[in-house]
Amino acid sequence: MTELTPVLARRPAQDAQDAQADVRAGPPPASRRVPRDAVIRGVCIGFVLSLVLWGGLFALVVALHHLGR
Repeated sequence: MTELTPVLARRPAQDAQDAQADVRAGPPPASRRVPRDAVIRGVCIGFVLSLVLWGGLFALVVALHHLGR
């Protein structure tokens, strides 16, 4: 029982040090964060570009159809 007493007495101090280390650490660095805004922006840009390309292809087909008459 006497061997456990120093560990038990030290434990709250260790918890306080761990808590302070977490506060000092702050948020994770940008390299480990999930880039949600960039992903959403990329998906939106890709969607708009695909619509533009499909619209251009449709316009080309319509133009070629009118030229073929």
